Amino acid sequence: LAYFLLFSSNFQVSAINVSGNSSIVSQEIEKIALENIKQRLFGAGVFSVYSGSIFTASSKKIAQEISGRHAVVENALVEKKLPNKINIVVKERTPSAVFCGVEDLNDCFLIDKKGVVFERLNNIPSGRIILRGRPKEVSEGHNAVNEKTMGIIDSVAKNLRDNFQMDIKEVFIS
Repeated sequence: LAYFLLFSSNFQVSAINVSGNSSIVSQEIEKIALENIKQRLFGAGVFSVYSGSIFTASSKKIAQEISGRHAVVENALVEKKLPNKINIVVKERTPSAVFCGVEDLNDCFLIDKKGVVFERLNNIPSGRIILRGRPKEVSEGHNAVNEKTMGIIDSVAKNLRDNFQMDIKEVFIS
């Protein structure tokens, strides 16, 4: 039975469907999934046995790997469909603001509502609040601003816009 489940062509993953992505091409997500589906079961010396069975594929590991390699991915839902299909639904981060260093408007990043950096910018898009501060280190996939601070900024901006028709252009964070 184990041999049948691990090596039968009926259970070897043959289709990966990706949806929800717009910034990353589907083939890139499929490639990451395939790298994590093919599992080394055992080996001795130069001899190894691999399986691409749907039963050895870890949905959690595939989702973590996709999110880990692409900061724009907030999360990925990986669902196995017997006998041999995997569906991946990607949720990409939504830009909330632009984060720049205090002195350098040429070193800016898009951040989401949680303050997570997900894309380096060459030009600052219009209509976004610019947050300026001194984080320890800004890198994609990590917070430049904490989530609570982002919530406060968002709330103040919404109140000013709704009640006074005023927009916030720039916020300095110390």
